[in-house]
Amino acid sequence: MRLLVATNAPGQFRYSLSFSFSLPEQLYTRVVTIRRFELWLIGADGTVHDNRVLGSYEGEKFGGPGPSRSIGRSGAMSAPDDLNITRPPAATYRLSLEYTLDNETETHVVTAESPVTSTVPPLPLMTGLTITSPVLPSPPGTRLNKPVTFSAAGAGGRLPYEYQWSAGNIVLRDWSTDPRFVWDGVVNGFVQTNATIIVRARGSSGAAPEVANQISVFLN
Repeated sequence: MRLLVATNAPGQFRYSLSFSFSLPEQLYTRVVTIRRFELWLIGADGTVHDNRVLGSYEGEKFGGPGPSRSIGRSGAMSAPDDLNITRPPAATYRLSLEYTLDNETETHVVTAESPVTSTVPPLPLMTGLTITSPVLPSPPGTRLNKPVTFSAAGAGGRLPYEYQWSAGNIVLRDWSTDPRFVWDGVVNGFVQTNATIIVRARGSSGAAPEVANQISVFLN
């Protein structure tokens, strides 16, 4: 059994889990039936972060006579996001597969585990991000003059913060410790009359965004 894991943290811990297994050659002609398929995400201190039975795989059969038999399985799944960002992410991913052979009642068990590959920044993570300017005028939809100065303020985590400003998926200003960003209203060479500006932030030594916020503006 082979286990592959990737972890990242856009404000919470998000696990992307995958697996693959194949029958050993001596079981190719035997009918192998899955009876229980279970996973665990385990912290370095032994704390169980997640444990569940993957019921959709129960009853699947592999091997058996004939050239069309299936001798393996692979899959991917997303574990529920872990909102407890005060503890380190899970360190170990474990799978247990219980199966029977042919019409036998005896259950066989194979267990495998893999270290979690993590892109989570060093703890503690940032806990908030506020856009402090511009202060949008009333009524909603009132247009602003260009250029527009945006400012943001982070909270929690590790100083100094770094900020990135974008319009959708287009980066307007890449990572910088300057919380201010002056925008001329142009995206990819095109003048905008309205836009949703997104700011992301990360703490010192971070490699991924930890918090994000956004503001929609209308421009003259």
